[in-house]
Amino acid sequence: MRTIPSTEGVEVLDNERYREGMSESVKIAIKEALRRKAEGLFFFLGDMPFISDQTIQSVSLKALQEPEMIIRPRWQTIPGFPLYFPSRFFDRGLTIAGDQGLKSILKPLSESVRWIETIDSFCIKDIDRPSDLQN
Repeated sequence: MRTIPSTEGVEVLDNERYREGMSESVKIAIKEALRRKAEGLFFFLGDMPFISDQTIQSVSLKALQEPEMIIRPRWQTIPGFPLYFPSRFFDRGLTIAGDQGLKSILKPLSESVRWIETIDSFCIKDIDRPSDLQN
C-alpha cells in the first residue's frame, strides 16, 4: 500500500497487473472511462513531466473541436503526448497486450488521427534516469 497526495479533480487508479506491461494501465483507464460513460480519455505518460501547457491546451482544444478523432501532438514528424483517445475506439483499446500501449492499434487507425504540430520537444522526451534531466 502507498500513499498518494490528494489533488482536486485527479483520481489515481492502481494497476496491480503492471508487470504485464503498459497495456494493462491503458485498459484500466478505458474500463473506468466506460464505467463513467466518458466521451474520451487523455493519455499522459508519467515519465514525460515537462510537456508544455501550450501543447496540452492545443490537444485539448482540438479534442473539443473534433471529439470523435484521435488527437496527438507531433514534434518534427515524431508522435508525442498527451494523446486524446475518443470513446468510439475504447473497444479496440481493450484488445491491446504487452508493453506497447496503444501503439499497436494506432497505425491501423491513422485516418482517424489529427496531428497538432508543435515546437515542444518535451512532448516526446521521457525522463528515465537522472542523467536525462541534463539533456
